[in-house]
Amino acid sequence: DADGNETETSFTITVQDTTAPTVKAIGNQIVEVNTAINPITIDATDNSGQPVTISVSGLPAGVTFNPETNTISRLSVLKKVRAFIANADNGNEPNTINGTPTKVGIYPVTVTITDASGNKTTMKFTITVQDTVSPIVSPIGNQTKEINAAIDPITIDATDNSGQPVTNKVTGLPTGVTYNPETNTISGTPTKVGSYPITVITTDDYGNETETSFIITVQDTTAPTVKAIGNQTKEINTAIDPITIDATDNSGQPVTNKITGLPTGVTYNPETNTISGIPTKVGSYPITVTTTDTDGNESTTSFTITVHDTTAPIVAPIDNQTKEVNTSISPIKIDVKDNSGLPVKINVIGLPESVTFDSETNTIYGTPSIVGSYEVTVIATDANGNEVTTAFNIMITDKVNSDSTSTSE
Repeated sequence: DADGNETETSFTITVQDTTAPTVKAIGNQIVEVNTAINPITIDATDNSGQPVTISVSGLPAGVTFNPETNTISRLSVLKKVRAFIANADNGNEPNTINGTPTKVGIYPVTVTITDASGNKTTMKFTITVQDTVSPIVSPIGNQTKEINAAIDPITIDATDNSGQPVTNKVTGLPTGVTYNPETNTISGTPTKVGSYPITVITTDDYGNETETSFIITVQDTTAPTVKAIGNQTKEINTAIDPITIDATDNSGQPVTNKITGLPTGVTYNPETNTISGIPTKVGSYPITVTTTDTDGNESTTSFTITVHDTTAPIVAPIDNQTKEVNTSISPIKIDVKDNSGLPVKINVIGLPESVTFDSETNTIYGTPSIVGSYEVTVIATDANGNEVTTAFNIMITDKVNSDSTSTSE
């Protein structure tokens, strides 16, 4: 009062904070796997004006929140340095979520902001990590190979943005060529000629496909191999040694043989691939064997069959005769044969007077008119100059005179 008397009265003013922080809404994101998300800034304020604490849960692998800088990011030194420099320049901490998700999925993310008085605000959003990108497959070159020769091994080099393994399906391979999924390699030895369009379908874990095409051409440009055939020399009308044509082809398929130049009487049997027979005519026969495979490749093999005649004719023995002068001899038929089957020329020398040889009938006949002993020679010569000589005797005696005998008595 005016006189200085005073009374003290006390009361309390309590200042409290029951208001949760305010957070700006965060939109959902859809991002490709292994692709950085759009950085997410957590914009939070509190009525107290004091700092708040932020916790984040549910982030995809590869996306993080760094509480030191209030930043959610991939844990890399480079990004921490960048965040530090940015914060130093701006004089604040941006409260940012960023990074590169490494696994496909739908991620519900929860952000909890707590002020100094324990008031909390929860914000939820979703990060969807998808894979819509097809695998990348290195181009595969075409190949041209000879049949029954191994192809160059083909490794299917495929990668996927997910970083996960891919599966390959291979269609159209030639017979004898296969795909090994453990090594991702196509290899083998094609056994059939043709042009083979091959398709490789590469699929990732999320069904994205890449189709790769190439061609393996299997050809046959190699002629058959035929074993050499030796020449033969044979007597006419004598069987040759049978000749088997021994031919193989790289395709493994049957071949066909065409034979030209064979002697008369010698033939080729395609069922047994054998040349055989009996040549009936003298000569030198150049023979050509043309062997062709199913793809038209040819081999030519040549050899000679020489047919000769070194055998003289055979003349049946001729008996001697004794006849009286001026009496017909018994006709003598010269029976001659030759291995060639051709006519034989006969020459007869030494016949008695009035006895002759008829070359048309090969017969000696006549009436000898002079007494004597006649050594007759028959020379038989075949068409190839082989000859044989046959000799016999014709004895011509004097006729006995019965009238003169009676008178002398």
